[in-house]
Amino acid sequence: MAKLRTEIKEINFQLVQTIADQQMTEDRLNLQLARLKLMYDFVSALNTARTVNEIYQIALNGICAALRTDRAAVMIVDSKQNLRYQESINISENYKHSTEDFFDTLTSTLKLKSETFPCCAIFPSDLVLQNICNVENIGAWAVFPLEYEQRHLGNIFAYFDAPRRFTEEEVQLTQTIVTYIAIALTRKEVETKLQSSLAEKEVLLREVHHRVKNNLGMVDSLLSMQARYVNDVEALRLLSDSQRRIHAMSLIHEQLYQSQDVGKVNFSEYLQCLVGNLYSSTSFNNNQIELKLEITPSLSTSLLDIDNAISIGLIVNELLTNAFKYAFPDQNGGLIEVILYESLDDHTLHLIIRDNGVGIPKTVDVNSSVSLGLRLVNILTQQLRAHLDLSCSLGTSFHFTFHPNL
Repeated sequence: MAKLRTEIKEINFQLVQTIADQQMTEDRLNLQLARLKLMYDFVSALNTARTVNEIYQIALNGICAALRTDRAAVMIVDSKQNLRYQESINISENYKHSTEDFFDTLTSTLKLKSETFPCCAIFPSDLVLQNICNVENIGAWAVFPLEYEQRHLGNIFAYFDAPRRFTEEEVQLTQTIVTYIAIALTRKEVETKLQSSLAEKEVLLREVHHRVKNNLGMVDSLLSMQARYVNDVEALRLLSDSQRRIHAMSLIHEQLYQSQDVGKVNFSEYLQCLVGNLYSSTSFNNNQIELKLEITPSLSTSLLDIDNAISIGLIVNELLTNAFKYAFPDQNGGLIEVILYESLDDHTLHLIIRDNGVGIPKTVDVNSSVSLGLRLVNILTQQLRAHLDLSCSLGTSFHFTFHPNL
């Protein structure tokens, strides 16, 4: 019987020991799971942070959760190499001012010296800091250096009621959090500088477009002044053609100057303005010659880069001007159409300029014409890598097909 009791006691002891080991294993697994969830939530929040202040707040929430404290703060090195509070949890303003004043009295070498990563929270050894901490009821602190690529960005402070040693898991978790925060702050700093630089370049580019427009306007005015002293009809015609080309290019720069996107032209608006100006410069009225503009809205017809916009604008200028001059010699009535649309199949742009006038004479070879206007059309068509389909069966029809992104 005694032997049986001994065996039962031994079995009970083994069962208790097994249960205790299983409980310890379960506790460790639960702790690891909680820390994995903490890191998942921390990284997810960090990836969605839009401002530096959001990054500071995420950093403090992560540190407090990792070290089981409810007081923490972030101090960042400013442009004068001074440490300044950016965000804090449960820290008074008086404490912040006192510690900032204390750090300002330190030499730059000591103030910015990288600390070794702490494995415990201690009470400061400096008497001044001890008095400051006592007023705030701080029994110990840990200072975590924010460093990235040998740059000291600042420190994260965690505050405790009494000194304590961190576990190995706490140290590893805190190191990961601090490293992520340092990377996020550096990335946000670079993004801010890039955005500032981009804004400056946009302002400069708008100014360039504005000055180009003004310079083209000055050239236009000089040609108008010169025309007053020219009596030759052919010379006046050439000057007038040149002014229309200058005006077509000037409109582009005017739109870019006023546009939100300085690299893209709202071509639908530009084409409406250009065609309207060209028609109003003629002596026609709606009863004589009707001008019809048809634009099918799409992303490609709405936004074009400056090179394509200028080329297409000059083509429209040349062909409309020719139609106004030669398509209807008796001006008894006619129709001029300008059509712009995007093909849904291959996303090519189609520009059609046609009239029901007398048509181009058979003696004129468009591809080898001595006319400057038609030569310009051929050159610009090649620049656009466009395909031109010319029809002279019923009046004249120019059909251009091209890819806007080429």
